[in-house]
Amino acid sequence: VMRSGQMAFARIVSSFGTTVYAAHQVALNVEGLSFTPGQAFQIATTSLVGQSLGAKRPKRAMRTGWEALKIGAAVAVLVGLVYFFFGKYVAYLYTDDRTVTELAAGALRIIAVAQPFMIGNFILSGGLRGAGDTKWTLYITAAGIWGVRVVLAYILAIKMGMGLPGAWIGMAMDMSTRAILAALRFRAGHWAKIEV
Repeated sequence: VMRSGQMAFARIVSSFGTTVYAAHQVALNVEGLSFTPGQAFQIATTSLVGQSLGAKRPKRAMRTGWEALKIGAAVAVLVGLVYFFFGKYVAYLYTDDRTVTELAAGALRIIAVAQPFMIGNFILSGGLRGAGDTKWTLYITAAGIWGVRVVLAYILAIKMGMGLPGAWIGMAMDMSTRAILAALRFRAGHWAKIEV
């Protein structure tokens, strides 16, 4: 589900030519650096929630997810500040093409705002997985990437003529939507009753 959505998204961006696509790739590479802490928090949350539920301590599992979210969000805010204010300089590590770095920096400023949401989705989806609520993580991913990212990227980037910024707004809204849906599902607590 996710890979096919990413391919559709890449196809939208590639329609703007090689310079825009190069900027997109540079911005993706830079933005990918924030996946490492996000995935680390996700793995830890998955393990700790599963362990708490195995010990028949669902309240501790719930608390673990929210505490991980607080810490992860603080890290994400710092990463977002770097992307927002210094993204252009980080992009220069990948290319010295001024047009590409300017476009990449613009994309990074957009995604900087969504960093807490991105890590929030990683963490709370990890908590849901640790509880065995894997179907909902699939539904959330499908809704975000296909229902938000691809659709908004098409509307904003192509139909409204916003180009790369429009596509990245779609990506930021996807991350935000997935985080909100994961938070709602996690808060509901249905996962605490799943037999694993």
